[in-house]
Amino acid sequence: MTFLFGGIARSIMPEVIIVVWWIVSAIILFLLVKYYYFKQKPENPIKIGLTLGTLLAIITFIIEVPLLVYGFGIGWGHYQIWYVWIQYLLVIISPIIATIMK
Repeated sequence: MTFLFGGIARSIMPEVIIVVWWIVSAIILFLLVKYYYFKQKPENPIKIGLTLGTLLAIITFIIEVPLLVYGFGIGWGHYQIWYVWIQYLLVIISPIIATIMK
């Protein structure tokens, strides 16, 4: 779902939507982790949040590579752009913050 909305938004306003989409994605992920995934605070929130964030980043990467690199023909050069790595960093950091603030 995030991939679909992100693709549509990038085609409409590519420069502005990148930063807005980072914020929206990070907030949605934060809220899902805080209120849905963890109903109560885990014993070791930093470790659990880091594990969840890393797992989500790996799953996202595994899904994105066939779609973007091979499916849409964007190529591996897409991963040399700095904002792509910031998005992955936000996927890792958001669950950590959500579990700490529980």
